[in-house]
Amino acid sequence: MDVAVNLLKRFSKNRRAYDIFIVKEKTINVFIFLKEKDSSFVNEIKKVLEKSVPENTVHAIYPEDVFTSEFTQSIVLSGFSIKNNKKASNKLRQCILITYCLENLSHSKKTMFGYALKGRQKEKGLIHALGGETIGRNSILIPSENIHSAAEFFEYWQVKYSTKKIIDLETPGEKEDV
Repeated sequence: MDVAVNLLKRFSKNRRAYDIFIVKEKTINVFIFLKEKDSSFVNEIKKVLEKSVPENTVHAIYPEDVFTSEFTQSIVLSGFSIKNNKKASNKLRQCILITYCLENLSHSKKTMFGYALKGRQKEKGLIHALGGETIGRNSILIPSENIHSAAEFFEYWQVKYSTKKIIDLETPGEKEDV
């Protein structure tokens, strides 16, 4: 597999690909996440691998196929990212999406709640303290290990909220260009 990784490193830097993953099973499976359909790029990778890694299969995955591909689960659980030089599962984190409703609060209480949640001037709010982020209006995303602190906060403010467990593919502090 090391030979395949070394051969694929230069291709992973190509702007036509988001990333290239290797999944080693009985053979070596190479998954190329492409920004757009480009068979010449895929064929170029196949030619390079044929010579040094004879038992391989190369799969092209396009943006519209990411969530419907039969290989997605295999890549997420067992794939090795050439671009990031680590297992794909290392980039995953379990989070909680919290949506809340402020309709039962007065205008002044909503303002105070907002300051406590998001912070004000130099003071940091709950979102920062829990390592979370604002997703949209009345929605935040926090690491799953901080759900109890968040629940206490919303109960203290008597704010109705709902939670949903999700898997976040983005590493904290890193913003992907899509």
